[in-house]
Amino acid sequence: MRQLIVIFMISISFFCLSVQAKNELNSSLKSSSEINFTKSNQPNTLKLLKNDKERIKREEIFREEVRKEIEKSRKPTTWYARILKFFNTPLGIWLLSTVVVGVLGWLISRWQSRLTEERKNKAKMEEIDLQIALRLKHLHISLKKPSPWSEYKHYSIQVKAFLTGIPYTALSPDLKDRTTISLLFELGKTIRSIDEKNKIQNSIDASMALYNIMTEGWGDNTEKSMEENRKKELVGAYKKHIASLQLDRWSFSVNK
Repeated sequence: MRQLIVIFMISISFFCLSVQAKNELNSSLKSSSEINFTKSNQPNTLKLLKNDKERIKREEIFREEVRKEIEKSRKPTTWYARILKFFNTPLGIWLLSTVVVGVLGWLISRWQSRLTEERKNKAKMEEIDLQIALRLKHLHISLKKPSPWSEYKHYSIQVKAFLTGIPYTALSPDLKDRTTISLLFELGKTIRSIDEKNKIQNSIDASMALYNIMTEGWGDNTEKSMEENRKKELVGAYKKHIASLQLDRWSFSVNK
């Protein structure tokens, strides 16, 4: 009985050893086959990686070409679009915020200065116009009054008052000592209209003619030595030049 147990135990040991050896052999064969499989598939893997690399490269080249075409289509074709695109750049924004704003500020300042100057000129012209109009009114009223002198002397005295400006015809203290001819010259220099300048120049010429007539026979001795026909001729010249002084800008001062 004991011998049978020993034999059974030995048989089991041999069986276990054979199973273990078989498992180890199978494991070894499997590892060997995996190694062989990996070695056999290595060229295919490398080939696959190379193909992927080429494909990715082609895709990137294609994307770059498409991007360039899109950028090209977005480029502005008109000068207006180019200007807008430029002002969207940092340099364009800087120009807008400094140079353009500065220029606009300068233009606005010049415009305001010009408006101020024009207002001053307008006020000055109105002041001179009123002064000349008052002197003209005084001249016409004075010429209608009866006088103890001869007609020629009467005209000479009133024309002298008109040209030199008597104090009570002065509306402005700044103009009370100004002669009429000097006021006409300043008015012509201030006016911008060519047509009005020409009219003022005609008034200046008429005033100068009146002054020449007045100085020609000024003084009692000179007047007495004149012939009556010459006096009448000079009075006619007085009337002619006084009539030529009447401009629309001063017409409100004359009683028609």
